[in-house]
Amino acid sequence: MTKKEKPIKAYNNLDFLNSPEARTIRIMSEYNEPKARFEKHGINHTVVFFGSARIRPKQEGSENEASGIASMSKYYEEAVELAKIATEWSQTLPEEQQFAICSGGGRYNGSGKSWGK
Repeated sequence: MTKKEKPIKAYNNLDFLNSPEARTIRIMSEYNEPKARFEKHGINHTVVFFGSARIRPKQEGSENEASGIASMSKYYEEAVELAKIATEWSQTLPEEQQFAICSGGGRYNGSGKSWGK
């Protein structure tokens, strides 16, 4: 760096931002960025289901059978059903109190059909 060059600002320094020293900044970003997005779209309440991305709906010859996790499909199906129940309940609330329901089992749109993942 020459005398006239200014140092890179920390928030523009990708080497720093991707370093172990900036881990707390990245963690806070993972909280604050979605929070800002939710606020922008008027989402005040959420329910999020976390689980395995490898488990799929029960189907013969599926990836589940090939990987030996077919017995876990029941939990996928139960998460989808719970998301459906929670969404239907949420839709009975005043709009400002409704929940955004997020699950790996797809988003239930209240009509009996999933919106997809």
